[in-house]
Amino acid sequence: MVIEADGDVHASPDRIRRDERREEYLRGLGIVIVHYTNDEILQNLERVIEDLWSRLQGLSTSRQPLLTKEGGLNSPRKNPINSRTDQVELP
Repeated sequence: MVIEADGDVHASPDRIRRDERREEYLRGLGIVIVHYTNDEILQNLERVIEDLWSRLQGLSTSRQPLLTKEGGLNSPRKNPINSRTDQVELP
């Protein structure tokens, strides 16, 4: 699971396109992406933690692993976000 804190920087057109490409890549690996705004985290952290806990419990009942050597972050599969194949570029 990727937890993303979204601030104002994510509102620019270039950043939106970059975020969409990154998310498409991560979802292709079977990674769940959860977004919270900075304000949600700062003003209601308890609710954010409750939401995350609920989501994690739902994922733990899945029969499929979230990451595997063949399709996970350890995979030599080319990353479309940057030219490196060994890691995903995160902001």
